[in-house]
Amino acid sequence: MPLNPPAGTAIQAGPIIYTNPPQMPGITTAPPTVTTPAFPNTTVAVANTTGVDVMVYALAGAAGFTVIAVNGVTTGLVTAATASASIYLPAGQTIAFTYASGTPSWVWQAV
Repeated sequence: MPLNPPAGTAIQAGPIIYTNPPQMPGITTAPPTVTTPAFPNTTVAVANTTGVDVMVYALAGAAGFTVIAVNGVTTGLVTAATASASIYLPAGQTIAFTYASGTPSWVWQAV
């Protein structure tokens, strides 16, 4: 005997709630932790040797950044004194900052 509802009867499905959503094999939910290298002198390039793409969060010193270059290409980003910049840096690429004075700092975060 078929299990069809009578004509004109609406069927509503309940919500599906996943307490532990399925994961793809080999996919992690959190990016790896990377070690932030020391901030370089002006115009000195630093390579991303972490093996993963990173976001570089840089805080300018007293004079700001006049040039930010990724892999030798000027990005067009500049900052005022003590301002910050966020730059995406793929694995294996380099980043360099040009600045006149102050002590810039940065943090690298895997993405």
